[in-house]
Amino acid sequence: MSRDTQSLMISGTEWEDITDIVNEAIAHSLLKGSPEPALALGYEIKRSAMVRGVMLAKLLYELDENWDVFETDDSCEVAVDKAGIVAEDTFKKYVAVYRWILVEHPELAGLPIEGLIKITAAARDGDLTEEDYKELALAPNVGAIIKVRNRVRDIQTSGHGAIRIWDDEDGYVYCRKGEGDIFNLTFLPFDSDNPVVAAAAARLRSVYVQ
Repeated sequence: MSRDTQSLMISGTEWEDITDIVNEAIAHSLLKGSPEPALALGYEIKRSAMVRGVMLAKLLYELDENWDVFETDDSCEVAVDKAGIVAEDTFKKYVAVYRWILVEHPELAGLPIEGLIKITAAARDGDLTEEDYKELALAPNVGAIIKVRNRVRDIQTSGHGAIRIWDDEDGYVYCRKGEGDIFNLTFLPFDSDNPVVAAAAARLRSVYVQ
């Protein structure tokens, strides 16, 4: 069965090459004390004729993890958006793909990034078994990935409901189990005058908030 046209098989060696290129750009940025080398690589990846979404996911994840080193008033996602790489919402999705899927399962790097985004929540919540990951590694297209996701989420949510966490534009975070009551969970001060607090709030949002 042929794979989706946006899905690119990536061998172990290719993944190592991707990792080396990204790590070199991050190291260069850290050495200069500026995110520019990493942002330049991100822009190059985005402009390339054959975009490697997983490469961009790794780059954005590593950049986000090291962002506190750089002296800038912008959050990582804002700087990435300004650089013309991806919008803030997409940044959050790409970082989550790498954090919750590719760190532990690089064998899924050959799947379309849009498919990986579809299973991020299931991976984050621990709903996927090793057998599920093996099945996903052989998925021929996004539809097959969604089929696994739907099956797993149906099993996990039947009878008791999954816990969902989300926020609003003011920074208030809410949670809900299944179709139950909505609770106010916490507040994330994105607009704090303290840049460390604002950056930490943005980091928490990228990790935990859907």
